[in-house]
Amino acid sequence: MRGRESASSHASATTGTTDGGHPILGLIRSIAAERPEMLGGPISTLRRLDSAGRSDYIRSLRAFFDYAGDVPKAAEALLLHPNTLRYRLRRMQELTGLDLKDPTDRLVAELQLHILEHSDVRDVRDVRDAPEPPPPGAPGGSEYRPG
Repeated sequence: MRGRESASSHASATTGTTDGGHPILGLIRSIAAERPEMLGGPISTLRRLDSAGRSDYIRSLRAFFDYAGDVPKAAEALLLHPNTLRYRLRRMQELTGLDLKDPTDRLVAELQLHILEHSDVRDVRDVRDAPEPPPPGAPGGSEYRPG
C-alpha cells in the first residue's frame, strides 16, 4: 500500500492521478467498456452538470479523492477556499445522493472517475436516464439507436 506522501505525489493539482498501469484497474476498465451501465449514477450526473457549464464538480471530487478527503489540501490544489470545496461536496451529495461518508460510495465513485479518465469512454449516460427502446413492431422500432 502506498503512503500518503507517495499517493499525493501522483496527484495532479487540477485533474487527477496517473494510471500506474495497475492490472486490476485495467481489468475493471475492460469490463466497463463492455458494460457502460457500470459508469452510470452520481458520476454520470455530475459529468452532465459540468458539461452544461454549470459547475466544476468532477474536478473538485477528483481533488477530494486525490488528497484522501483532506479538504484544505484539495482546496489549495484547486485554488479554492476550503469552505467553497465543502459547499461543492455537499451540493454534489444533494444533487446525486452520493454519500462521501460511505466507504462503498466513495470506492465506486473513485473507480468510475478513474475509468472515465483513463479510457476512451467519454459520454456515459446513467442507464436510468436512457430512453426505453420502442416495443417490437412499433414505428421506428427497427431504427432505434440508444442515446
